[in-house]
Amino acid sequence: VHFLLHQGDYTTIPAWVRAGEIDFGFVNPDAESVRGLHTIFVTSGGHKAVLHPDHPLAAQPWVTLEQLAKETFLEGCLSEPLEAFRPLGLEPRVELRMHDNFSICSMVEANVGVSILPELALRKMNFRIVQLPTVPPVIRRVSLVMKDPEPFCRLTKQNESSLDFALRVWTKKEDYWTVNFDLLETVNDRFVAEGIEIPFNQLD
Repeated sequence: VHFLLHQGDYTTIPAWVRAGEIDFGFVNPDAESVRGLHTIFVTSGGHKAVLHPDHPLAAQPWVTLEQLAKETFLEGCLSEPLEAFRPLGLEPRVELRMHDNFSICSMVEANVGVSILPELALRKMNFRIVQLPTVPPVIRRVSLVMKDPEPFCRLTKQNESSLDFALRVWTKKEDYWTVNFDLLETVNDRFVAEGIEIPFNQLD
């Protein structure tokens, strides 16, 4: 088994899936770029504001988005932080845009600006920065994204009185039995409508 990892964002990852360059990726299922692709929910998680220890806001137990909007903001590759400002009528002062969380943390450590990053990513960071919860909280959902696989139908065996076909489709685990019964009933109803009868072996 060979794995090749790519780092992308909510625009490039769905584009790679559609082009067949990758088999699947991890994205926010609510992103506009995911429409038409198959998603499977994986987890959800929060974000935290990251600031230099000497920043005036670093001494607070939490920081508001209104306060962060007034600071030099470092934008990452995820859309959730910026989208969280919009319902409040706020527009952060974005000075730099980077795709790498490590680069953002390095900039924050150098007191270049502030940012909002996923808690999941921050767990592996070892920078001299302060992490604070935001008010209101910034939450993201993470889903696996892939192409909706085509149904599979092929002739598998020629018997004395039947032709055996294999029909396979993809579905969510919780819908397996419903889809299974629906397929069997749909095939049977179509046989009846077309006047197709199941042959029985003649033993006499």
